[in-house]
Amino acid sequence: MDDETQPPTSPQTRPTSRNRARPSMGGSGLFGAPKTSPVNNTTNPENSEFSDMIQQASSQPPIITEQSLVQDSDFLVESDLNFHSLFNKIGTRIHLDSLIRSNGGIIAQLDPTVAGIVHMTKNGTILSELSPSDIISSNLGMSASKEAPEHYRLIFVLLAQLSLNNPGKAAAILTHSPWTVAASSNEDIFVLDVSHIGLGRIAIIDEGSEESQIGEITEAITQMTGPAIVIRNQFILGFGTDLASIALNLTKLEQDMQRKQLVN
Repeated sequence: MDDETQPPTSPQTRPTSRNRARPSMGGSGLFGAPKTSPVNNTTNPENSEFSDMIQQASSQPPIITEQSLVQDSDFLVESDLNFHSLFNKIGTRIHLDSLIRSNGGIIAQLDPTVAGIVHMTKNGTILSELSPSDIISSNLGMSASKEAPEHYRLIFVLLAQLSLNNPGKAAAILTHSPWTVAASSNEDIFVLDVSHIGLGRIAIIDEGSEESQIGEITEAITQMTGPAIVIRNQFILGFGTDLASIALNLTKLEQDMQRKQLVN
């Protein structure tokens, strides 16, 4: 591969200046939405807004149909719910598309038959070489085991929010897509407009505490049209109702960011 097409080196992570003049999502209508009431940014059980969302998502009975058990021919979810086979195919795909390296990344999906159960890859798993023991299950909104991946709480927020409108059908993928991460390094940019490739507008959330990111993620999902959220200089969270579509969207996003940066 020529040097000019090599993925950019991820910017060195530095503490974000939270004191800089930065528009907030809720207060400024940054994402083209009217002002909303402030979102409480904690997963503490005393936070009634977040807890209510988790409780509702966990208690909703999944909608099971013959179609919901069978996805496209490349990514078949069999009636016995073979998550290892599915996760392995997705992990291989995003590895070949250079969205992950080494043991980075997370694949997660709600169980379509048991309400409130999340299946996800363990911390440090090499997604392109998954074994059945690399997948763990957890109750949505509960503290996960020590083997849970870093940022699993952000994944829980995504799945809970998505499942409110699609009971039992929510999935997420975390990648470190280098071109997309590089595109987020400009601290004056808070949206990636990729409407021209059918991905809408994607929010960029500042580095910061996980608590603050939880509130901003919840808000971004409701205000933005894109199927992903970028955590500035760190990683991308792709989300949707099925893993195959999420992987495809993340690849399209990465390729578009690469084209734009090479042209510039």
